[in-house]
Amino acid sequence: MRERAGTIPGAAFESPPYTPPVNQFADVAAWAPIGLFRVRRDGTFLAANRRLAEMLGYAGTEDLLARNLERDIYFDPAQRRTLLALVEIHGAALRLEARWRTRSGSTIWVELTGHALPDEEGAPAPAFEGLDGLEATAEIQRTAPRPVVLLTAHESPDLVARAGRAGQGGYLVKPTTPEELERTLAIALARFGDLVELRRLNRELSDALASVKMLSGLLPICANCKKIRDDRGYWVAVEVYIMAHTEARFSHGCCPECRQKLYPGMANGG
Repeated sequence: MRERAGTIPGAAFESPPYTPPVNQFADVAAWAPIGLFRVRRDGTFLAANRRLAEMLGYAGTEDLLARNLERDIYFDPAQRRTLLALVEIHGAALRLEARWRTRSGSTIWVELTGHALPDEEGAPAPAFEGLDGLEATAEIQRTAPRPVVLLTAHESPDLVARAGRAGQGGYLVKPTTPEELERTLAIALARFGDLVELRRLNRELSDALASVKMLSGLLPICANCKKIRDDRGYWVAVEVYIMAHTEARFSHGCCPECRQKLYPGMANGG
């Protein structure tokens, strides 16, 4: 018997063509080991898999789908606006951390990756309605700072100044070349790294200054016993006053002159 595609030599039947299950991709998403979901811009769930429901403590996907992502899941809705802003600018938001609220009310930290998908009619809808690129950049820098490069057909001085105030790390005018884009991205990333380091140093300096207390001005001190009068009018030992108003601490000893006066025998070796 002549061999043909789809037949077995010597056999009297043909193997039927393979027809994949209609819901094979839905099944993959449903049993994926990570949480997967799709939502509208207003936070309404369109789909979610079992793993996401388990992560958030819901009995099943039906219970989760009845919730609103922004209102019921996000601990801080501004974090979702940041993700939407990144999707609006770049078409995707990769590995963005957010704090979510579980069904019991406890919070968990999640790492999100989001992509813009067509709406029900197949048309891509803007992820951040009513917010332009500069406003979206300002929102990103306020809630979750990221390096952002502006690609635009305009180059007026006013727009350049506004982009700088919004926190743009780079500015490109269309059309651009791959070399210009690569160079601008490298500079934006380097500037952002410097900014992050500067902010870290400023935080450390602020923390250090917050832990330092300084005494200034005139202190009323007794000419005889050297006690200091505090803000309440009480006279207290100088070390008590200093410890109450600074981070200094005292350890007590005895200077040679006082040792001679108080313990003359010990001072003379007797």
